[in-house]
Amino acid sequence: TVSTKMLDRNNLRTYLMIQNTGSNPVYVKFGSAQTSTEGIMIPAGGNYEPYMAPSNSVYLVTATSTSSVTLMEGN
Repeated sequence: TVSTKMLDRNNLRTYLMIQNTGSNPVYVKFGSAQTSTEGIMIPAGGNYEPYMAPSNSVYLVTATSTSSVTLMEGN
């Protein structure tokens, strides 16, 4: 339930995929840590794959308990 930086800023990032393999929703935010459940919600079993990969740092937080997440980044 604490915002965690998952990836540092990467100006060469051309691909990003975040998959929520856990059983709780997770929230992703770019550039700065969340203060609560702000950002883009990825439901349990869902994924987020933006059309254009942001170069900002990537932060994730769960609303309750813990969750498993897989991140894929390409340069």
